[in-house]
Amino acid sequence: MIRVAGELLEGFAGVSVRRSLDRVSECAFSVTWDPRNETLRRLFPPLSQQELTVGLSGGEELLTGWVVANAPQNSEDSRSLPLAGYGRPGALEGGRLEGTKEFRSVRFGQIAQQIASPFGVEVDMRGEEGASFATVSLKGEKAPWGFLAELAAERNLLLTDAPSGRLVGWAPVAPGSPVLELTEGAAPLGSIGVTISSDWYSEVIGTSGATRGRGGSVHREPNPFYRGPPKPLTFEAKDTAPADLPRAVQAKLGRVIGNAMAWTAQVPGLRDPSGAIFRPNTTISVLAPSVHLYRRTELLVRDVEFSGAEDGLSTDLTLVLPGSFGGPLPSSMPWDN
Repeated sequence: MIRVAGELLEGFAGVSVRRSLDRVSECAFSVTWDPRNETLRRLFPPLSQQELTVGLSGGEELLTGWVVANAPQNSEDSRSLPLAGYGRPGALEGGRLEGTKEFRSVRFGQIAQQIASPFGVEVDMRGEEGASFATVSLKGEKAPWGFLAELAAERNLLLTDAPSGRLVGWAPVAPGSPVLELTEGAAPLGSIGVTISSDWYSEVIGTSGATRGRGGSVHREPNPFYRGPPKPLTFEAKDTAPADLPRAVQAKLGRVIGNAMAWTAQVPGLRDPSGAIFRPNTTISVLAPSVHLYRRTELLVRDVEFSGAEDGLSTDLTLVLPGSFGGPLPSSMPWDN
């Protein structure tokens, strides 16, 4: 079910919807393009964005935001209009605020609400926000989403959007309650692959500059799973007080782990065994020796992508290592003896 500007859209094809742990939701679909069709001309004029809702026929929402029409694709035997949608908080990625916004002794949720409000976006904070920021400033040339994502990272939080269109700040779920168990070569797992990044570091070193009346600080977090020559990653947590630096460095290490490897598992349908729609920030238990999961491991769901017609949907699950994005570190990796 797709609604554009409040109108139910018919005749669309090729629908895919991606929801994420740490990014704005996206969707893509197309319609047969007929420039004589007054409804299509009204809903999808060039250089315009229309309100968008994507959901299931039963009423469950998957995405609330905006849709953008791309250039028509015309050939001798067909015409189509590709369309791309994104969750409402995506406006914080492309838009800018006027002037400089300064915040003193304010917690993350308050900062997020003040920045998101001019874009018509509400904020939903889930879990502990951490300490207040002493002084932070958003300058007009910087994207609000990038500014908030950096602050969130220093408080071990991630940003995404809810199906309702709200901006969500949350922490990775702790392991212990997987929503699905997958085994290589057995249903419902259709296929599984893995990608491995070269951005893998022996330790993370964070520095915090001097704040009013206080000196700077340095904190180190070794990567307990690194094997090889020294390869440190250093960063400046410029908006973090020295007392809060260890948490910021631990969160950075969690992002290193989260970006190191990703498994993509395809399963039929869009619901887990409990009947709930697959969603990010859950865990799934997987045993797949061909992709280095030599023993059953509980992986964090980073992305969920639905595709196909509603009566034949499939789901691609992007899974990342335990301990990703600041979650509790495991005692070993799934390929360790």
